[in-house]
Amino acid sequence: MSKFEIYANGKVAPLTTVEAERYYFAESTLLFCNQKNDDIVAQFNWNNISGFKKVEVKE
Repeated sequence: MSKFEIYANGKVAPLTTVEAERYYFAESTLLFCNQKNDDIVAQFNWNNISGFKKVEVKE
């Protein structure tokens, strides 16, 4: 499973980290989903975050 760091507007450090298989854009919403049945893991209003990035997981 992939990890994504979510960044809030005006903040330097990540707001949170989300573990999900994929993400979708739906109007002004960013959805993170898992592999099974595309269950929503996290949901963010695009107007409240400045961006996100995939984090490499070292194993």
